[in-house]
Amino acid sequence: QLPGEPPRVRAFGDASGASGGRADADALQLTLEGWGTLLVPLNAEGRGYADFVVGGAEPGALPAPRAAVRLTEVALVRRGGS
Repeated sequence: QLPGEPPRVRAFGDASGASGGRADADALQLTLEGWGTLLVPLNAEGRGYADFVVGGAEPGALPAPRAAVRLTEVALVRRGGS
């Protein structure tokens, strides 16, 4: 993070070694207690990352946590489309 910018959380995903239904998945869905669901888009190799602003005034910014944020679920998903 750079001075003067709001804090960010960067989530990395690597589903390249996942067996089963990864062929149809194009995102990693993270469920975090207190923040809800975040999506990390995956490339054709099954890897990706996403940045999320925390506590900023921007639309879609995550609320500033008052305690630890706990990861409760991870799932491979297919975002819209056919």
